[in-house]
Amino acid sequence: MNRNLKKWLVAASAGMLWAHQAGACAVCMGSKDAPIAPAVNASIVVLLVAIAAVGGSFFSFLIYLARRDNLSSSPGQELSGSFPSATPQQS
Repeated sequence: MNRNLKKWLVAASAGMLWAHQAGACAVCMGSKDAPIAPAVNASIVVLLVAIAAVGGSFFSFLIYLARRDNLSSSPGQELSGSFPSATPQQS
């Protein structure tokens, strides 16, 4: 058996033996009637709304860029004729 695999098996079995001691903090495991519970719930909602706003803004910007890319059929089409050529033309 591989030496690293033995270490992982020992660590996993030790973790299973002491799993009952790995509890959450008092705030997470507190009662539903605690005075801090509404504030924690409100903060979770605010953070979820903030994540949704940032994600929505990012994806709407990507959609804006995709639509803008589809507007012009060739690169530089909107600039054709408005600027002089960089290379001199000889007749």
